[in-house]
Amino acid sequence: MQFSGPGDTVTFDDAIFGAANSDAATVINLTYPLPSLDIGNVTIDAQDRRVTINGSAAGGADCLTITSNGNVIMGLTIVGFAGSAIVIQNAENNVIGGSRYSGAGPTAKACASATTALMAFVSPAQSPQAIW
Repeated sequence: MQFSGPGDTVTFDDAIFGAANSDAATVINLTYPLPSLDIGNVTIDAQDRRVTINGSAAGGADCLTITSNGNVIMGLTIVGFAGSAIVIQNAENNVIGGSRYSGAGPTAKACASATTALMAFVSPAQSPQAIW
């Protein structure tokens, strides 16, 4: 994400994170937060992958801070962060959601798993945001 530009899509290798591969190494353990998403119109697409971001060793950090407009975050499982999973600050038109293949939601489908720890903190309140 650090080198992403407008219109880029971050995806996860099927050989490592494939949803059909029950032996897939799906946990990314962080000791610090992800880089801020400060360039707009970036998609992070994990909706058909088994991707868990674990922040139990990241201290009091938030996982991801979004400070730009028009980003899409789909399918990530975020666990173990003492702070928020996703923080949206001074940004609009961001979409945070689950997999389009399971659950229920608008165009793509929301996270259906009870083990998915995806939450969003919006400060200050900006609109519109789509969180499903």
